[in-house]
Amino acid sequence: MNEMLAIAMKLLSSRSCSERDVRRHLEKEFAALPEVDRHIEESMARLRELHLINDNRLAESVAQRYSHKGNRFITQTLKQKGVADEVIADVLASLSDEYSRALDEARRERESPHLEEHRGRKNRISSLFKWAWLFS
Repeated sequence: MNEMLAIAMKLLSSRSCSERDVRRHLEKEFAALPEVDRHIEESMARLRELHLINDNRLAESVAQRYSHKGNRFITQTLKQKGVADEVIADVLASLSDEYSRALDEARRERESPHLEEHRGRKNRISSLFKWAWLFS
């Protein structure tokens, strides 16, 4: 189990992983080990005790990182990582309104100094503001 725990810690130190990701990695790595499921469950319990793996924390991190994107994108990303639907719903509820996040992102894009080089993009964003004013 110590070797299994060490490999799980090494994986977690290189990238953010959900419990499902770690479990799959360990299953693949130790497939020949007898009673692999019991050893994996013990390792996962130890990782939880050490607060090294936490799907809630992972979901919050992903949601904040991609808050400028839509809820559907965030949901899809978290589902691909194996995060439970309840956790996804809680994280999305903690974010501000999707419409206001989109407007904030459009404002940042509009005020970006790099937009002068991309006139077409600027016009497209300006038209988004016009539509936003019509519906607000």
